[in-house]
Amino acid sequence: MITQPYNLNLIPGGVPVRVPVSQYDAGSRDITFSLYSGGMAFAVPAEAVVTCDGAKPDRKGFSYVCGYSGSTVTVTVTEQMTAVPGEADCQITIRKDGQVLGSANFLLVVEQAALPDGADMSETDIAAFTQIANAAADAA
Repeated sequence: MITQPYNLNLIPGGVPVRVPVSQYDAGSRDITFSLYSGGMAFAVPAEAVVTCDGAKPDRKGFSYVCGYSGSTVTVTVTEQMTAVPGEADCQITIRKDGQVLGSANFLLVVEQAALPDGADMSETDIAAFTQIANAAADAA
């Protein structure tokens, strides 16, 4: 699994963090955010709930629970997060006892897949594609 580390400030302002991913890239990478409040590390309190919420370019939303330890939040990239190419406005939100303790925004930059999902494959390409897929499966 690929891990992409970033720093994320809970105080708004500045240039937003841009996280590049590939379209349809699901379950193969984690994004880890080291949370800060100004210049100080922000430790997520025990029993808090951390979510990654976002809106894709088609304006459909998603919300997933994240893992955390200390000041590090881990987001596992899901299929819905990467379904639409373009920039998805996202936010890490920390809640405890029904109250928002903090949030920080970032951009998930979804690069368009070279081969669209459900693409109409040429007959001559199907055999080559199948061979590559089988070789990759055998190697794994």
